[in-house]
Amino acid sequence: MKSALRRARPIPGPHDIFAVVGRKYGVSPERLLGRVGWGLAARNVAMWLVWERCELSLAEIGRLFGGLDYAAVAQRIRRVQLDFSPAARRQLIAQMSNVKI
Repeated sequence: MKSALRRARPIPGPHDIFAVVGRKYGVSPERLLGRVGWGLAARNVAMWLVWERCELSLAEIGRLFGGLDYAAVAQRIRRVQLDFSPAARRQLIAQMSNVKI
């Protein structure tokens, strides 16, 4: 079941999200996608935002991020949900609202 947030907004492309997250965290989009950078918080945030906004499956997101297993993607998304307060997550999503698609 998709959240109301995922249905309510236009769908940005993953690369739009990589650019915004990269700017916010000072990380290149290539580093977000590469397998080097294990534990990189920006990478986890990018995965979560792609999942939240792009309507891709966990397996599709894993392929985008260098062939990660869907379970690894789910774990990283769960970490973001635990590490950020609901207000901080809403703020990240609000920043994505400014992405031109």
